Amino acid sequence: MPHAHQRIDSVLRRLRRAAAVLALLAASVGAHADERRYYFDAHDSATRLAQHTVNAIFQDRAGYVWIATEGGVNAYDGYRYRLYEHHPDDPASLPDNFVTAIAEDGQKRIWLGSNNGSLAALDPESGKATTYALAPDAPNRERRRKVGALAFDRQHTLWLGTAAGIERVDSQTGKRSVVFEFASGPAETNVLDLIVATDGTVWAASSAGVLRIAPGSNRAEPVAAAAIGSAAALAIGKGGVLYAGTPGGLFRIDAAGNRGERLWPPDATAARAVRHIVQDDQGRLWLAAAPGLVVFDPATAHSEVLEHDHDMPGSLPENSVTALFADRSGLLWVGSATR
Repeated sequence: MPHAHQRIDSVLRRLRRAAAVLALLAASVGAHADERRYYFDAHDSATRLAQHTVNAIFQDRAGYVWIATEGGVNAYDGYRYRLYEHHPDDPASLPDNFVTAIAEDGQKRIWLGSNNGSLAALDPESGKATTYALAPDAPNRERRRKVGALAFDRQHTLWLGTAAGIERVDSQTGKRSVVFEFASGPAETNVLDLIVATDGTVWAASSAGVLRIAPGSNRAEPVAAAAIGSAAALAIGKGGVLYAGTPGGLFRIDAAGNRGERLWPPDATAARAVRHIVQDDQGRLWLAAAPGLVVFDPATAHSEVLEHDHDMPGSLPENSVTALFADRSGLLWVGSATR
């Protein structure tokens, strides 16, 4: 990817009109109720991606959009896709094609986690990946290999969420230090989202609920556990408000982390799982809440459900939403499982 810094402006302009999997284009906020306000431009695996199940979407500092699939990771520059994948005869290729999480370090390397492989740091220029594998005798190795989330903090420390818990990773050496471990047992465990607040606090959405790691701490503490239970997604909104997506819906967590307030759906008996959350530049929250996509305005508590309509061109192409991402140009990217 030569001269990426010179192309960012044109890339972002094209990203307003193009999409990786499903691109949601919002029309005028002032549109009348009977006017079409949203339009989806679908890009599927038959014409664009190597594989159709999207697990994560990420935009790097140069403007490229990365799409993690079960067939490798695709980088989109506004014109075309470039595929990075595993090749058995190439030790510098990805260690695994089932990519589940993406992050970028201070050296512009793209870090990739997978469902059943090792961590890898990819150099986009050369296309070569450095693999950081756990030792064969590492404790809890199999569960630690199942990566659900990645995030860098301001000190360039990589935070890693797995089926075993949360780890801190030295991005120079790949050395991993366990910060939080799930209790052993037959129950399925996971960390599905990691975000870092401006004050350095690390937040995790996990099967054990929402966890908080204070700046400089090596301890993860559960927050609002009684109200929320397990969590799959997090977002930090305007003013530092923390939102959590759970099997029961969308919650807002207070600043002290002691209380979780239900926002959507307002009736607990109509519980609906929220798997991903992003906030747009108007303050609205977009929720992956199968079936379909929900637009929720925290200021008014108004919500709107968008679903696939076979008879409406440009409707949501697929109700099974697996990933959401808002790029820097204001475009919302929506990944699905079957398109």
